[in-house]
Amino acid sequence: MFIAFLIATLVYQSGDTLVFMEHDSIVDRWVMGENRESGDSIEIQVVRRAKVSPNKKLFLIHEEKRSPDYKHLRSEICFYDETKTVLWNDAYEDSTKIVFELSDIYDSLFVVVVSDIFGREPELYMIDASLQKRIVVEKGEWMRILSYAISPNCRFFVAHMRRLQFRKPWDYIFFIDLRTEENWEYLFPTCVSCKRARITLDVDDNGQAEIVYKAEHRIFSKEGKLIDIFLKIE
Repeated sequence: MFIAFLIATLVYQSGDTLVFMEHDSIVDRWVMGENRESGDSIEIQVVRRAKVSPNKKLFLIHEEKRSPDYKHLRSEICFYDETKTVLWNDAYEDSTKIVFELSDIYDSLFVVVVSDIFGREPELYMIDASLQKRIVVEKGEWMRILSYAISPNCRFFVAHMRRLQFRKPWDYIFFIDLRTEENWEYLFPTCVSCKRARITLDVDDNGQAEIVYKAEHRIFSKEGKLIDIFLKIE
């Protein structure tokens, strides 16, 4: 684990501010947000955003630099522990960017999603507790990553993906057991984007995945078998 037990610091997020607390006292604040800086005779827009792990012991900061016409110039992601020590960082420039909305932080796992500037041709990699990098989604395998879920024990990963076939984007559910690397795909029978709906994902510590589309609930085993389907009107 990344946790340093000798230091009783916890990190909280309040809007665009990270608040560092020790024994119920605020010891520091880091403010995110947008600012401007000069570079090569142009004014660069710098946007900094953050996320905090569930145990409040880790956090990430994503920084993106854009030109005055909002063209992507550079993006960087840094993962920290509660002592503000950098545990992992990565950066890309020009036509490749780090996707803040899909990158995330867990108590013992970092997730980074990289794509082109339009969110296509994604690559997803994870950093485990030993700070080893593992590519889970290879660049070129999929057109887009829409969303994903990871089981509480960080073993199972399920995602809503799109793949371009016959000039049309098709919706898939992609699942992988991160321990055994066994995986499966499920071609979703409905055009999700056509109906402007979304898919909600969940997966438990046994690898059972629940895929919700509108009122339709599909339950899959970790082997990819559709074991139940039902309608639930909220």
